[in-house]
Formats: sequence, structure tokens, C-alpha cells
Amino acid sequence: MTTNLVFIVGGRQLFMIRISGRDIFWNDKLSGLNMLYPTPSDKALKMGGNPSKEELEEYNMCKTEEELTSFVIRDCKKKGAKLIKREILK
Repeated sequence: MTTNLVFIVGGRQLFMIRISGRDIFWNDKLSGLNMLYPTPSDKALKMGGNPSKEELEEYNMCKTEEELTSFVIRDCKKKGAKLIKREILK
């Protein structure tokens, strides 16, 4: 199963987070698709830096895709993004 989450930042910049199994990807118009977890891509590291110890611990505690989805939504909201669409693909 795969979950796509579409967020908006600053009222006009869109980006998508894709969760597939335990893999989490980030996608936007400028950067394309980049892995965030479990092993961040070079581009993701340049743009956002390494995940914090707390973020890694929370990621590792998530056992299901639903828990990972909640983790991603909370993390994005903390950074000022607003969820505008949630799509579950089978």
C-alpha cells in the first residue's frame, strides 16, 4: 500500500510526501522525488539536513504505514505546512 500526502506551505508552494511500506519520499516541482527515510538522499540532506535524533527515534517507533502517516503529518505541521490531500493507493 502507498499513501500520498499533499501539503501547502506559505499559501502557494505545494509538495508531496509518499509513504510506501517503511520508505518515505518527498516530491516537489523543483527537486523531484527524494528519499527522506530510512536513508535520506543527498539532495534531501542538502535541503533539510540530517534528521534529528528525536525524528529518527519516532520514525523507528512507527510499526505501520498508518503510524508513519501520522508521524509525517505531525512533522510537516510543526514546520508550518498544511495537509490539503490524503490519497491511499493499493
